[in-house]
Amino acid sequence: AADNMELGSLAVTAGTSHNSPAPTVDAFASDTGGLSSTNDFYNGRIIIFTSGSLAGQARTILDYTGATKLFTCDPFTTAPPNDSTFLIV
Repeated sequence: AADNMELGSLAVTAGTSHNSPAPTVDAFASDTGGLSSTNDFYNGRIIIFTSGSLAGQARTILDYTGATKLFTCDPFTTAPPNDSTFLIV
């Protein structure tokens, strides 16, 4: 079971940025229901925006707060706009 959990954490995950709380160049939240509620679950993984003004930009996830689905990353060129899609790999 532990091996399956570890493999599951390595799967590609999709999400959408959310504008509450207000996003910054290095922190934003998601309202995607399928994201983990466990703190630090995505730490160290790469987030890649697939739409919006940040499409194609990739950064390392430095911290993740499961209760609020708040990502803290290396800074992007601008704050993610609302409803931009992303992948976590």
